[in-house]
Amino acid sequence: MSQTGAMREGCCHPCISRLLIHYDIAAGDRRNRVRVVRYLFGDEVRVRRKGTARVYTYEGAVHRPGVRWIGQSVVMMSASEAERFLEKLHTWGVRHTKLSVHLA
Repeated sequence: MSQTGAMREGCCHPCISRLLIHYDIAAGDRRNRVRVVRYLFGDEVRVRRKGTARVYTYEGAVHRPGVRWIGQSVVMMSASEAERFLEKLHTWGVRHTKLSVHLA
């Protein structure tokens, strides 16, 4: 479905389709917690070579259009962004659920 999506019944405004994703990482699963945080919020790497320091900043998914952080373990994404994130969660073995939402 396109970003503008279909019209809601009884409404003259197009809807925007998004996926609401909830993920559940065990408290002791530091490896996956770090993976998900880096994927969603990005990372900053500091490298020092021959006395010169460089900082490399990698933006996360929440910095891209169509992605919104809702709250603890919940994010709303466009279908294309959600597809990538869901594939990562599946690969990492992180439990997750998704729900289609339509915003007017």
